[in-house]
Amino acid sequence: MNFLRSTILPLLAVGIFYSCSLDSADPTPEPDTVAPTLDFTISGASSDSSPIVVGDQMEINISAEDAKGIDKVEAFIDNEKVGEDTSAPFRIIVDLSVYTAKALTKKAQNYTLRVDAIDTSGNTSSLEQTITIVTEKTLVTINIPETYINPNLIEFYLFASTMEGQLLGVKKVEPTDSSITVSTLEDISENEPFMLTFAKLTPYGAQFSTIASITSSLLPQINLGSYALFENYSGTNTFQASGYEDAEDDIIQIFGNRYLGAWTPSNPEIITIDRFNCIDCNNSSTDSLYLVKRNLSTNDYKYLTTTWDINEDDIISFADFTDKGVEKREIQINNFSNTGSTNFNYRVFGYFDQSDFENNFYHRIDTGISSIMSENKIHYFYNQIFENHAFELSLGNYYTYQTDLPQSTLSPLDWTLDYSLDGSTISIQKNSTDDILGKITLGTTIIDEDYIPYSWELIFNSQEITTIQIPELPEAIKSWEFYEAFSTSPLQVGQVEIKKYENIVGYDDYIREVIANNQKAYLISDKIESIFIATESDYHISTDDWLID
Repeated sequence: MNFLRSTILPLLAVGIFYSCSLDSADPTPEPDTVAPTLDFTISGASSDSSPIVVGDQMEINISAEDAKGIDKVEAFIDNEKVGEDTSAPFRIIVDLSVYTAKALTKKAQNYTLRVDAIDTSGNTSSLEQTITIVTEKTLVTINIPETYINPNLIEFYLFASTMEGQLLGVKKVEPTDSSITVSTLEDISENEPFMLTFAKLTPYGAQFSTIASITSSLLPQINLGSYALFENYSGTNTFQASGYEDAEDDIIQIFGNRYLGAWTPSNPEIITIDRFNCIDCNNSSTDSLYLVKRNLSTNDYKYLTTTWDINEDDIISFADFTDKGVEKREIQINNFSNTGSTNFNYRVFGYFDQSDFENNFYHRIDTGISSIMSENKIHYFYNQIFENHAFELSLGNYYTYQTDLPQSTLSPLDWTLDYSLDGSTISIQKNSTDDILGKITLGTTIIDEDYIPYSWELIFNSQEITTIQIPELPEAIKSWEFYEAFSTSPLQVGQVEIKKYENIVGYDDYIREVIANNQKAYLISDKIESIFIATESDYHISTDDWLID
């Protein structure tokens, strides 16, 4: 009996263990047969319209969700695959130029757009929409050089608007695009004025440049230029200085468009200079630095030029500063009422050769800011060691930029200017007759609780229009960070001005000479003058806009 008991108990234990193992085994999982949820919209199209009318490019924004995950979304036109996306948020941009009007005698043609969403188990959901692809009217073509688009750009759009601000057409610019044609579904003649806006989203905010008062016949294409890219100089930026003789009111000025330096009398043995190398410049001259030593009490002026590649072992000696080639000049201001508190600001620039001048690689020779102008005269220094010069002056509400040293006498423009703001409409009041261009700057440089990260430069034909409507924005741009505050706040007008250009006879001439080939205005016009109203400064705000300035 004991033998039987010892045999039966292990058998029972094995049986119980085996039975429990069967009961706890995972059942075979049910196959995933649930298709994803799917919806989509077409940018710029009304959700309740059928068929949806599109031009030669279509942007499809797709919402697809699934418990197991989405593998990809795909788009088809008449069962021909035209694009896919594998990561949310899903978006497919389709070039429709090959579909426009199958029959050449038709302006429009209907097609079936199908969007599929496929989950990770292979389940598919599909939605269809009838679309009408219309042959669009070409407004303007923009040619883009290979090195043009800054890699720091987040998004880049071009859009056209009527002069009343209504959207005509929009195109997204991709990094690989070499040419973009902005078109419209509207029936617009080649002589009907419209506005063209370049919209860039950067890490610092949104940037807009708008050219108003243009036509397809005036500006059929724009050839964008390649702009210099800079990087920090890899060498040291701190240098030893010697020979300083303590003098009250001494200052050191170190400033060019590729370098910036600092020095203080409290630490006279150290000079810091930050430099920036141009990584894609052609025909640039031998780089140099230009240091100015000024005494504000005696008005003593001396300078020192050094090589660009000054290294940490080099010592900057104050005994080497010289006044050779330096000359002090004056400008007599005529026909100007000086109340004794008129703010003025001038700058004198030097260029070592023509290449530096064309690239605007300047060295600042002299600068002055004051509200006191004795006997209506402004005094400045210039230096004969430079091959080219430029001069800039902001005096009251008058501004001028000249690609040479100024004449001994200067008569500011006697124009009057004012403006009013009504929502997104700006009205200009002026008495001038020989201005050719108006410019409006929107946005603020004051960073506070009301700061909105955007800037907007807009030019228009000031001889023909005095009311400017800020264009409405495409749907894609309304997702940018600045838009909510921009759309709910009053326009921040930074500056309004009207301008004239020597050697440019009218606005159309400006468009052909400056805009069409993305030229720098100062290479076309030796003298630029304007009357301005600045809301945040007593001086003219010179914005180096890549397109319109």
